[in-house]
Amino acid sequence: MRLLSIIIIFTLSSTLYGQFHKCTTDHGPLIKRIEANKASIAANTVETRAGDPLYTPIKFHRVGRTDGTSYMAITSILDNMCKLGKDYGKFSDIVPYINGDFATLNSSAAFSQPWSNGAEAAMNNAADDESVNVFIVGNVDQAGGVGTTLGYYDPNFDFLVMRQLEVLDSTSTLSHELGHYFSLMHPFFGWEPSPYSVNEHGNPLQFSVVPGTNREIEMVDRARNCEFTGDRLCDTPASYLFGFSSDNSTSIANCNLTPNIFDLFGDQLVPMENNMMDYFPDCGEYAFTEQQAEVMHADFNSPSRSQIRSTYIPNTNEITSAPTQLFPATGDFVDAYNSVYFEWEAIEHADRYLVEIQDVFIGTKIEYITDSPNLWVTDLEANKKYAWFVHPFNETSACYKSSKVIFDTGSAVTSVEEIAGISSFDIYPNPVAGSTDITLAISSDNLQSLNITLKTVTGKLIESQFQTLHAGANALQLQLPNTPGIYLVQLQSENGLLTQRVVKQ
Repeated sequence: MRLLSIIIIFTLSSTLYGQFHKCTTDHGPLIKRIEANKASIAANTVETRAGDPLYTPIKFHRVGRTDGTSYMAITSILDNMCKLGKDYGKFSDIVPYINGDFATLNSSAAFSQPWSNGAEAAMNNAADDESVNVFIVGNVDQAGGVGTTLGYYDPNFDFLVMRQLEVLDSTSTLSHELGHYFSLMHPFFGWEPSPYSVNEHGNPLQFSVVPGTNREIEMVDRARNCEFTGDRLCDTPASYLFGFSSDNSTSIANCNLTPNIFDLFGDQLVPMENNMMDYFPDCGEYAFTEQQAEVMHADFNSPSRSQIRSTYIPNTNEITSAPTQLFPATGDFVDAYNSVYFEWEAIEHADRYLVEIQDVFIGTKIEYITDSPNLWVTDLEANKKYAWFVHPFNETSACYKSSKVIFDTGSAVTSVEEIAGISSFDIYPNPVAGSTDITLAISSDNLQSLNITLKTVTGKLIESQFQTLHAGANALQLQLPNTPGIYLVQLQSENGLLTQRVVKQ
């Protein structure tokens, strides 16, 4: 177990593209890559898509300010990882997985202005060479233009940048940006400088090229120009960046285009509103087309993506339930605030558990990660009301977490968990079933005296006895109450304190 972060909680409220989404990804390099991927598919020079999983390592970087504050909560990253897995699991062969620990980067420049030269250099230096790197920052929106930038893929440094408000279980912004990483383009590509307007561009459309650019406009009829306009894929219908014009002449509210729009030849546009790479909001489930999935498959297997391919197979077992918290339970009072024991139900297929403990009134919270269904916490404060929950996860699954349980701490202090001269301390049997007798096996380096106490997990004293240990192995007897539960056996001397838990079934 290790302490990962202390952050200030703030309200997160957003839905997929709930604000006018803008990802600002530079499409110039993507054109070359998607054309190369299409050529590979046509020439059969890339492995045929057969449904085999393409394990894709994702390295999350929590970017904070230079003073080490303002990191994104890891539980929110796990929520978004759940969304990412669902988005790609249904419509492509890409299987994203968490690669290692959650990294941190202390850089106020990267936190607030990730597009700046110094910030880009800092992120590039921190990037993992064998992963898709995702940097989670405070702000990604530069002044000017329409819409709000929620994230982007930087093709020059080959990493993704996401603002914190988009790292939630309800948003697919990361899924959108990962599509860019695998060479997918916006279906409306070419319209970014001048979003479609009925008043400016006509209805039916009066232009064959986007005014002010040399970008030919994609038409509805698939036999006309879909191969080299828009996103250069013919199973994604034509789309003109609707809903972004300054005159509000089109609306994309509730995943629905109004009014009906017609192209230069009088054919009505029927965009795929729920396409993962378009900007329509509130569509529920977003999807990739078959050609988009084929292009991502080809890009994954291209020479430019060799660094993320390996023979490693992550844990793909699905976690299907949330844990039940055993202690502290709702309303419990824990007397010793600096030594609090947490325990919860073990969850099948979980490799790790994120434990979040939040000060109910102030809002500060601490996150821990452990591979066991229990945890000792020594850095809480006295006389506080805390809420805690557990988020089990493995490399590919993180969709369930427990509800919050509220408890109070007292003002008692527990000594340091160590006694000089005691080399081992074990209890058996543990757990205890059918009896109340336990044996304390204690190895001491020398003759010494200590006090042995038996307490409930809330700190209530049940028994206390004074014992003398001899040098070598010592076996001492103790009797538990008949009531099932978790009990604490503590050894205490002038040299320190040791605690072990025992379960009475």
